[in-house]
Amino acid sequence: MAKKYGNTWWGLQWLSALNHIDYSSRLPRGKTYANKGAVKDVVIQGNIVKAKVNGSETYPYDQKFEIQAFTPSEKEDILDIVTEDPFILSSLLNRELPQDLLDILTQKGISLFPRSWRDMNGRCSCPDWAVPCKHLAAVVYIIANEIDKNPFVVFELKGLDILAEIQKRGFNAQGDFRLPVTPLRKLLTANVDSSKYAFQAKLMDKIDFSTLSESREQLLKLLPDRPLFFPEGDFKEILSKAYQKVAKGVKKLRTLSSEATQNFFEENQGEFTVFLDNTLDFRYVSLQIDQEQPQVPQNLRSIEDLMGNIRQIKLAHLQNYHPSVAALYFSYQLALHLATTAAFIPELIEVAPKKYIIRWIPALLIKEVKALCGVLSELMPPEMLVVTSENKVQFVQPTEQVKILVGVFLHHFLKAYYVNPNDRFNSEDVFRAFFQQDILSIDGFVQKENAQSIQKWLQKFYLSEKQYQPVLKVEEKAAIGGFKLGFWVQNQQDAMQRLISIRDLFDKKKYQNIRLGVIQDLAILSEYLDSIKRLIKTKGKTEILVDSEQFVQIFFYTLPTLRLLNIQVMLPKALQRLTRPQLSGKIGIEDNTGNHKSFVNLQSMLEFEWQVAIGNTVVSPKEFKQMVRKLRGIVKLNDEFVLIDQKEIENLLRRLENPPKITDNEVLRAGIATDYQGAKVTLDDKAQALIRSVIESDTVVCPKDLKATLRPYQQRGYEWLYKNTQLGFGSVLADDMGLGKTLQVISLLLKLKEEGKLAKKKALVVVPTTLLGNWQKEIQKFAPSLKATIYHGPQRKLDTKIPDVIITSYGVARSDIKVLSKKQWGFLAIDEAQNIKNTTTEQTKAIKKLKTERVVAMSGTPVENRLSEYWSIFDFVNKGYLGSLTKFEDEYIKPIEIERSQEHLERFKKVTAPFILRRVKTDKKIISDLPDKIVNDQICHLTAQQSALYQNVVDMTLKAVEGSDGVQRKGLIFQLMNALKQICNHPSHYLKKAKVDPSHSGKMQMLLSLLDNIYESGEKTLIFTQYREMGDLLVPLLQQRYHSTPLWLHGGVSRKKRDQMVEDFQTKSQVKTMLLSLKAGGTGLNLTQASNVVHYDLWWNPAVENQATDRAYRIGQQNNVMVYRMITQGTFEEKINEMIREKQELADLTVNTGENWIGNLSNEALKDIFELG
Repeated sequence: MAKKYGNTWWGLQWLSALNHIDYSSRLPRGKTYANKGAVKDVVIQGNIVKAKVNGSETYPYDQKFEIQAFTPSEKEDILDIVTEDPFILSSLLNRELPQDLLDILTQKGISLFPRSWRDMNGRCSCPDWAVPCKHLAAVVYIIANEIDKNPFVVFELKGLDILAEIQKRGFNAQGDFRLPVTPLRKLLTANVDSSKYAFQAKLMDKIDFSTLSESREQLLKLLPDRPLFFPEGDFKEILSKAYQKVAKGVKKLRTLSSEATQNFFEENQGEFTVFLDNTLDFRYVSLQIDQEQPQVPQNLRSIEDLMGNIRQIKLAHLQNYHPSVAALYFSYQLALHLATTAAFIPELIEVAPKKYIIRWIPALLIKEVKALCGVLSELMPPEMLVVTSENKVQFVQPTEQVKILVGVFLHHFLKAYYVNPNDRFNSEDVFRAFFQQDILSIDGFVQKENAQSIQKWLQKFYLSEKQYQPVLKVEEKAAIGGFKLGFWVQNQQDAMQRLISIRDLFDKKKYQNIRLGVIQDLAILSEYLDSIKRLIKTKGKTEILVDSEQFVQIFFYTLPTLRLLNIQVMLPKALQRLTRPQLSGKIGIEDNTGNHKSFVNLQSMLEFEWQVAIGNTVVSPKEFKQMVRKLRGIVKLNDEFVLIDQKEIENLLRRLENPPKITDNEVLRAGIATDYQGAKVTLDDKAQALIRSVIESDTVVCPKDLKATLRPYQQRGYEWLYKNTQLGFGSVLADDMGLGKTLQVISLLLKLKEEGKLAKKKALVVVPTTLLGNWQKEIQKFAPSLKATIYHGPQRKLDTKIPDVIITSYGVARSDIKVLSKKQWGFLAIDEAQNIKNTTTEQTKAIKKLKTERVVAMSGTPVENRLSEYWSIFDFVNKGYLGSLTKFEDEYIKPIEIERSQEHLERFKKVTAPFILRRVKTDKKIISDLPDKIVNDQICHLTAQQSALYQNVVDMTLKAVEGSDGVQRKGLIFQLMNALKQICNHPSHYLKKAKVDPSHSGKMQMLLSLLDNIYESGEKTLIFTQYREMGDLLVPLLQQRYHSTPLWLHGGVSRKKRDQMVEDFQTKSQVKTMLLSLKAGGTGLNLTQASNVVHYDLWWNPAVENQATDRAYRIGQQNNVMVYRMITQGTFEEKINEMIREKQELADLTVNTGENWIGNLSNEALKDIFELG
């Protein structure tokens, strides 16, 4: 492949000595010899060059050049010129030969390059009579290539070691010439301290990919054209195409995971470790579950398999996995976003003497990329990446893990989407090193400068790693209507040290050791701001002044480049947020609108008028035209700097003439958010008052018949619900599980009854089947004056005289929709509203057919990771407010769930704030309202299988009890109680079967429903049972459902294993559940990481139960503990529970009493307790 020689002006000057010489086309043939690698063993000794070139003979020909050296006085003159001009000196040390130097030397009559072939005095041992022959010409071309890469060779060929002479004159240039290359060993370590690592799930909320923007042009702008290490073509253009092809290739990978797809990480929960080879290429991933030996799963042996499995991870469940899974997920997602935005760069790494690799890493010079990598580094377990080579195993330094793991994915994208087997550059070593992860070997004269040449080409990417860096200060100069640009120097390791002026840097001796390095950096920056060259030449004694129009170019093109190089840019406060005029609006109230407010007519009351936003000021189109008529560039308006660009202004005015259509819902959203597509929206006084009435809640007195005292946050929730129902708005109550959503809605129902709003049109409550009994019990307990009935079961019938509240299930609502949809309901509540998340199911369609004046949806799942579900729910409670699902996906779902955009999330929260209320247990305002532990009785129904078994056992045993007394009687009672507990747990428990079907037990269905919600919130749970057999049945069931084996602590567990279980539960974020037998787990344990305690079956003694609960609740515990007591409706469990609650003497039982008190009850009392009903 043809190569180009003389790629720099100084390389061309060297070749010019061959001009006008052509003996029978020796020069073209010499170039051919150079191209095919015939030149061997080139040695430069002072001004003498010796080489060997393979020719037609079996042995190589010898060449020798003796170039005319500088005279001693010429050397002195050259050194004077270089050391007295800081710009020339710094350019030289940056491997750039400034044209200024050649011009000055020419004026002085000093020849830096040979003027003709005679100045080179070359000889060859070949028989060709011509001088230069093709062999000599070939050597000249090869030397030109090296001069391109290293301009110091020009001086060396003339007998001047300029670097050594500069150092003799007191300039500390040591190490500034040879650019350091990071060795692989610095990225690795034999040992890693993981003792201080703790997974922090909240860090995941800080990962916002929307902060990344297209970076290809920015990054390429930092790289010189036609880099010297690749004479075969313009490598910068090759890199640009690679960025483009990779960005296009990964777009199809940036999708949300499918709910239906099998998920390897969910089914194999454990710790994952990534193994790499000594070129940092992927080998495999190992999996360690609990204390078992690590395994290498078959479907994690290739990078493609790993990525495929990562793509199936459900973001909402990520907090339930091992931290290594979160690290893999976000590393892959970061790689995708970096690839899409071209925000990644190559880095040269030395793997052995004269052997290098190119790794691809996040572009940390971009502050947004650096911030993301910083968060991900905190998330990543410190022992997650391992490098193996020649039986040696080392860990990756924790500070390097993110770069390397993200780089593994980036390199794969390059191979998959850019490298083409038929590419004409595939045979080139440098190309393969960059894109195919081959090792680059530096052998021979031709390649010896390649590593330095690559490092020099990439050096601008890594300027930020230096201790002393330039700082640019921009000051407003009102007198000239422009700005002053001043450069300073900052010590990166001492932020308190005052900035150093450029003048002091040159003038003061104390800065001598850092002077040259800073000037070198400034010389690099002069490529982007030409005025810096003059600043260096005058040693900081000139000012850089620009007018407002000139500053536009600097502001939008130069300053971003300087920031990219991590040069701090200090701007006046008003200039830090430069604004552009943009389309906005003003919202008012139409005249002659009525006072009645509802969701439908409120939208039509609002009137939208198009305006122009200039920062925080909103003006009419007419005012805008007058303001900007004579302005250009960056100008100050109302204490804000504004860009006045003529083309943008003309485009804005055209849009005002034909503005986009805005719907009533969009106007309402804009009014609530005071924002339209990122521009400020203003509201007149009437509109402000109207919107305020939508957002703010007034004090509302609780219903007088309510048998509960609402906590402060519950009172606020009740008032909010009441306000929305009064306005005719639907509400989504999305409080955390356990915060009392049901009580708040019951309070509202009771209030509506008191106000006569349920007199004619009744309330319908739709809930999962497992919650039917709970709702009925809660209404009976807190609002006994509210008449409620359950509409469920084969004998169900909707009477003509309907009570205040009908409670039914989603299944019944679906099957009886024709009956239910005929009625006009005064109020509709749906609990566990995620049951209508899928807009296409018959269940969702049925619920949305129900007619109601007021609606509340209840859901305890987090909003952020369930936006499509919330759209369906929200579209049910306030039809059309969020627009179509397609538009909602573009506006919110994709930016929030794929890009993780915090800005879009905040906007979503703002526009839905009046209609969605979500409080979590960790909110400071909520914690102060909560007791340390909240006890919830979960009322479970008996299934048909359970009911039949239960009644049969009661009938047989009570008959036997009646004919017995004393010890025998007590024994029969305890036998009966144990049997019924087991039946209530699950028929398989009583029948001693090894497998369970959750549908056969109402209690088991309730447990799974609870755990589903708890796992969605990422919390930990203790589940107590009296029976080892029940624990043995629950373990495989929970493992199958949640793909994680729960810890199971029972009497047969050794002390050592018990301690390990406690340690795992307390310290491992992915360990969410521990089952405990009441006797084994009731004492001597500290399990304060649990936020939830479930008593699956109850020991009918409050003291024993409280002792178990207190395993999770401790003084000083930060989490509030939710306690769930599983009680089966209509059984002895419910009746004994009521007895204990009502009789103080039973509440005061001691632990030692156990359940003995039940055996002392009369036969009549026993019959009342144990009979179903």
